[in-house]
Amino acid sequence: MVTLVFPLVIQNFKGAGVLQGMHNLDKSIRSFAHSCFKFALDSHQDLWFSTKDTISKKYDAQFRIIFDEVFEEYKAEFEKQGLEYFYTLIDDAVARVIRSKGGYIWACKNYDGDVMSDMVSTAFGSLAMMTSVLVSPDGNYEYEAAHGTVTRHYYKYLKGEETSTNPMTTIFAWSGALRKRGEKDGNKALMNFGDQLEGACFDVLNEGICTKDLVNHIKTQHPDIKVQYHGHTTPGLSMASMLEVCKAGCDYVDVAMEPLSWGTVHPDVISVQAMLKDAGFLVKDIDMKTYMAARSMTQSFIDDFLGYWIDPRNRYINSLLVGCGLPGGMMGSLMADLKPVHAAINMNRKKESLPELSEDEMLVELFQEVQDIWPKLGNPPLVTPFSQYTKNIALMNLFALSKGEPRYETSIDPAAWDMILGKAGKLPGTLAPEIVELAKKKGLKFFIGNPQDNYPNALPHFIEEMEKEGWDRG
Repeated sequence: MVTLVFPLVIQNFKGAGVLQGMHNLDKSIRSFAHSCFKFALDSHQDLWFSTKDTISKKYDAQFRIIFDEVFEEYKAEFEKQGLEYFYTLIDDAVARVIRSKGGYIWACKNYDGDVMSDMVSTAFGSLAMMTSVLVSPDGNYEYEAAHGTVTRHYYKYLKGEETSTNPMTTIFAWSGALRKRGEKDGNKALMNFGDQLEGACFDVLNEGICTKDLVNHIKTQHPDIKVQYHGHTTPGLSMASMLEVCKAGCDYVDVAMEPLSWGTVHPDVISVQAMLKDAGFLVKDIDMKTYMAARSMTQSFIDDFLGYWIDPRNRYINSLLVGCGLPGGMMGSLMADLKPVHAAINMNRKKESLPELSEDEMLVELFQEVQDIWPKLGNPPLVTPFSQYTKNIALMNLFALSKGEPRYETSIDPAAWDMILGKAGKLPGTLAPEIVELAKKKGLKFFIGNPQDNYPNALPHFIEEMEKEGWDRG
């Protein structure tokens, strides 16, 4: 083997200085390109590639040339999936990324990617919200968390300093690895567990529970925005979560008052005030005379009217809600809906010579069904009205199963389909294939436009009607 060496003058130093040299093998660059294209296809996202070949006219240009050559091998599959690949200068790519909402793969050389990934994650929230996925050309994956976050917090902890560590990236590293392992082994249960693990994270964020890195980011970027926490995590967890969000900089927390507190809704203001005061917060004392007057008025209102509509069991804390994630405030409507369906299900079980279910057994099955279907429905935020849609689908699924029918076929009403199809906004998670197939089977189309377009401004119509009727607009 003969090696030819060509001398190349880079700089004639006339004094002290420093020199940096870079090299790469075409084989390595091709492997990198194959990994990027395969990952884009696997995640069904466009691929952007950026360098600075106007300055680095040989090194960076070689990357661009090889990427263009390798793309020819994937071009047909990209077109089949409706995906795009394009190259641009890195300064143009940075400007595009900062203005974008994401949803694509950004391929960068090693140093560029190391810097830009931290920039993007910080700009959009927190380094602790960034995961790292290493993909080899032959299809092997390695999932890892962003480096440096937990170690720095641990040293602060050893010094006795208060810290707030965001575990999201670590959890997603595990969930991604478990899901990929499930894909390779054909283990649907493991894949489903990965989805549910991520869904639980989304649920926590949607409930307003977040660590200081996220709340501080909001308060730093938008100090004029007031952060309010309204938790439906049942009172036991609400007390803990209220303390956490207050430590993170929350401005307001929603509380309740006896006799409409505890149970499945909010903790009483007396308990929350005492907890925050004990934790060192400056909170005003409660005017107990006014509190007792308001409490008496609420009790009389319940005695006169509202008591007819409140299930007595709503006054007791129900830990069953913790697993399924449904808001505690839903227990009243849930129990009202459960009674007729419970009777119909037992009638169907009786026809099949099966033992009847007690109301408690039925309740457990319903909560389990909610927990199972929630990630399959795209992890909709479990707040009104999405929590009602999810609960209704679960309830009707159980009814369908009691008749020997499959899930979902007759369980999803038009309002719930609007949620699934994206007409109320993009869902946080990924819909299960069975839900997507059912939508296609019913001839339904997924909405990708602006959800607000589905709700035109109806105010002028109502103003006209009020003026016509002579009603006072207030």
